[in-house]
Amino acid sequence: PTDADLFGLAAITAVWKGVRSVSLITTAPNAVMHSIHDRMPVIIAPEQYADWLDPANQDVESLMSYVRPYPAERMSARSVSPRVNQPENDDPALIEEVAPRQSSLL
Repeated sequence: PTDADLFGLAAITAVWKGVRSVSLITTAPNAVMHSIHDRMPVIIAPEQYADWLDPANQDVESLMSYVRPYPAERMSARSVSPRVNQPENDDPALIEEVAPRQSSLL
């Protein structure tokens, strides 16, 4: 997202046999993401954080309205190294822009 330094991804969480698991919620891609993948994570806009994270909020219809592609005009994409696809790589260089022919889009 271009409108925030950090952003939240929608997820569900559960504890089963003492192990907490988290599953990201995905949706159809927006115009920025459609050439990269056939789905994208649901991005929660900063102005929606309080509603999404409020455990007392049981308004399922309202919460489900957030499960949609993030507005493309509020996003950008850039080419990054294919190293981003390997879990053993974990360094700041993963998000540095690279020339498109040697990259995977982020």
